[in-house]
Amino acid sequence: NQASQLVMDTPWLKEQVKRISHTNGNEYLELKSGAKWSIVAATKDGPRGYTANLWVDELRDITPEAWKAATPITRAVPGAQIWTTSNAGDAHSTVLNDLRTKALKSSEVSIGWYEWSADPSLNVRDKVAWYQANPALGHLIDEEVIAQAAATDRPEAFRTESLCLWVDTI
Repeated sequence: NQASQLVMDTPWLKEQVKRISHTNGNEYLELKSGAKWSIVAATKDGPRGYTANLWVDELRDITPEAWKAATPITRAVPGAQIWTTSNAGDAHSTVLNDLRTKALKSSEVSIGWYEWSADPSLNVRDKVAWYQANPALGHLIDEEVIAQAAATDRPEAFRTESLCLWVDTI
């Protein structure tokens, strides 16, 4: 809903829209060019039958079964890309943890890993750690917002959500 509202509030993007569907289970934004952005459930059956580039948000919560079902949709797209976004996870974030390990050990040019996380040796109240994990801090995010989260969030939630640090369990 927020993405489609952003498009509709931006005149040059709005001109390109053919159709938007907010129907539960069939959410999409289609452009006149034929490009389409669909929201699909992260289940073992959700993405089956699609052919597309893939963006997976909150990779830390994706199950191995859902990942295995989703990634083949890119095979029939020339130059396809798979993009993932996520905060740090825990021991149960197997897909995120496996991909991170592979990417950090890989010399393949087809894999990129971009991570903004705090140095785990820093104290969670250290503003240096806050800036390491939040590149928008001081631009779009105020220190007060992070300070409030540090004061009110559970420690493991603050470590993953605000510092992008791995914990044993979320």
